[in-house]
Amino acid sequence: MKFSIIHPYFNDSSMLATHLKLWKIVSNSLSINKQSLEIIIVDDHSSVGEEPNVELLKQIDLPITVVKIENDIIWNISGAKNLGASMARYSRLIMADFDFAITPELIVELNRVDLSDPNLMLFPLGQYNRNQKYGPFGKVNRGHCNSFVISKELFNRVGGYDEDFAGAWGSEDSYFLHLCDVNGARKVEMTSPGFFFHIRDRSLKDITYYRYNMVRNQDLFKRKKNKAAIRNYGPTLRFKHRVIHTQGY
Repeated sequence: MKFSIIHPYFNDSSMLATHLKLWKIVSNSLSINKQSLEIIIVDDHSSVGEEPNVELLKQIDLPITVVKIENDIIWNISGAKNLGASMARYSRLIMADFDFAITPELIVELNRVDLSDPNLMLFPLGQYNRNQKYGPFGKVNRGHCNSFVISKELFNRVGGYDEDFAGAWGSEDSYFLHLCDVNGARKVEMTSPGFFFHIRDRSLKDITYYRYNMVRNQDLFKRKKNKAAIRNYGPTLRFKHRVIHTQGY
């Protein structure tokens, strides 16, 4: 099975080192066919100096694409995910925000799973590590709703993420998962050793900011859900973008 790993990215240069460490392990693993993977990093208009470091990415022997959204749209993570999915070459997408890194164990485990059902959505475990180190530290428990494996067919059937949620924080994942339910998704929480590694925890300042800005999208979610839509009918990719780097294809 081949997988496209979709990572939205915004001012996340401090977290890139952890991803690079794990990607290097993946590329050197004899248990993983590195040509069965691609990594798509969608830079959601990061600030100057915070963009993905292409020179560091060149040190990783994996297929990688970096694409930049040129419009400065606040909290455009829904658009970033849609762009990544639209560029994916493979039929299975591994979606994860950039603070959740994909471990070699997860890649190995996914290759053991029967993914022939396009309605199957897998939710791997998450390792929440307060020391921010990849290793046997920290607690492994239920994963996050923004980190899952989905078929590209199901993603497209629901119309992708609703970009009306751009402009404020939160609820875009909840609404997307609701549409997946409406379209017959078979959600399975994995209990195997494979997991996502959580790189950081929210600070008190972050939490205060999120709570202040999340009401708008919570109301939007309720209105849209009450309309009982079966897919996202709105336009997607409401922005300009350009590929700034590719390697390993």
